[in-house]
Amino acid sequence: MIENIGGVTSQLVNLALDVASLRQQVIAHNIANANTSGYQPQKVSFENILEQASVLTMDSPTERQLTEQLKSIERKLHNGDLIEDINTNSISLDEQMVELTENVIQYKALLEARSKFGSLVKMAINEGK
Repeated sequence: MIENIGGVTSQLVNLALDVASLRQQVIAHNIANANTSGYQPQKVSFENILEQASVLTMDSPTERQLTEQLKSIERKLHNGDLIEDINTNSISLDEQMVELTENVIQYKALLEARSKFGSLVKMAINEGK
């Protein structure tokens, strides 16, 4: 129950952190295999799946609907369904390094948001003291 203290927003941040971690692994794998003949580069497509989430396009979805949609996306993450092949046989190390840097920045921003939320919870527990 304590993991749901932040509601849907907290769940989404946690899911985004998990996706960023997976993206880091996939990019590192692409870089490590850049010179391997026949290697098929991959990418993580979290944003596309998030955009396709039908509940997010509703006028006023309930928290339950949003939570169910997030759980569905989380299942896809753990099943490896967010990883897809890139239709190319060559890997640009420069592009992969840019993606890696972008991912690190996003991850740090998500951690900062999570930290701020933790500070708010701590303040609420301590009754603002």
